[in-house]
Amino acid sequence: MKKERKRVTGHGFRTKKEAEIAMKQKYDELLRGDYVEPSKMTCSQYLNDWMKHKQNLGRSTRMNYESNIKHHIVPAIGALKISELTPLLLQNFISDMRSKGLSEGTVKKIYNIIHTSLNQAVKLNLIPKNPASYIDKPKVKHEEMKVWTVDQVKQFIRVGGEKQGDSDTVKYRHFLACLIALHTGMRQGEILGLRWKDIDFESKLLRIQQILEHDGKGFKSGAKSKAGNRTINLPDDLVEALKERRLQQEQEKEHAQELYQDLDLVICTKIGTQVPPSDLYQVWKRLIQKAGLPHIRFHDIRHTHASILLMQGVHPKVVSERLFHSSITLTLDTYSHLMPSMQADATKAFNDLLK
Repeated sequence: MKKERKRVTGHGFRTKKEAEIAMKQKYDELLRGDYVEPSKMTCSQYLNDWMKHKQNLGRSTRMNYESNIKHHIVPAIGALKISELTPLLLQNFISDMRSKGLSEGTVKKIYNIIHTSLNQAVKLNLIPKNPASYIDKPKVKHEEMKVWTVDQVKQFIRVGGEKQGDSDTVKYRHFLACLIALHTGMRQGEILGLRWKDIDFESKLLRIQQILEHDGKGFKSGAKSKAGNRTINLPDDLVEALKERRLQQEQEKEHAQELYQDLDLVICTKIGTQVPPSDLYQVWKRLIQKAGLPHIRFHDIRHTHASILLMQGVHPKVVSERLFHSSITLTLDTYSHLMPSMQADATKAFNDLLK
């Protein structure tokens, strides 16, 4: 029986020459075994199916994906077949997103969804190549890093930690969150998801096992990355502050009685529930104002912690592990602006040894 030959067709070309070139390309692909039959699935259908199989997304990430697909991607290119997508079409789509006033951060998220989903389409043999790989990727300009000096950190701890009476919640709740960040370099979500069972008071160690999501409504198990599974050594001052907080929490449980929801959280409300990130940020701003210090983001506490360690001569590898960076390269890239002064200090120290 004669083997049926696969027919390669095409349409939509402006000239006969363009059609012949495209036909030759497809024929060459067929001979190499690279040819993929164009999929009839629309972008909307494909993205819907793709999202069903994305089981590893956190709740807030999934909501972000679904929102961008529904409000931005589907209205623009949802009716097109995924086989009809081209680099030029996607480049124009990205430009349209910018012209509508979307931030570069949002545009980049939309691009990432398209690029990642089409990579999967290539693996599934739905399309031969990913057209999103051939366009200019959106670049987000990161906000300038601002850090405090050692004296400014001392000023914050002195003023921010002052007790205002028995009803004050700053010292044992919001201020403690700031204190943990300053002493450990932990991220906000890691601090607000921290549980008492994650702290070993005898060994003075802490392990990140749970993270509060950005919207403050749910938790994500595990650290942000595999590197985050390491433990952090805790200084004596922080250990004492944590013990003091635990005693206050026991009093709050007794007072709230059946209203108390015991989530085992270190930083929680008076009834045991998670502290919303927005609430922490508002208190953070008030504490900065109270201390008379220049405003920095809460995340900049992490940068402050790392900067002080590096300026004190702590090896970048140790700082990298303490911040749960995936590699020392990330640490060096993030804090490269500190390296010139550190190198100057090292040069002077070596020169002094030879005198």
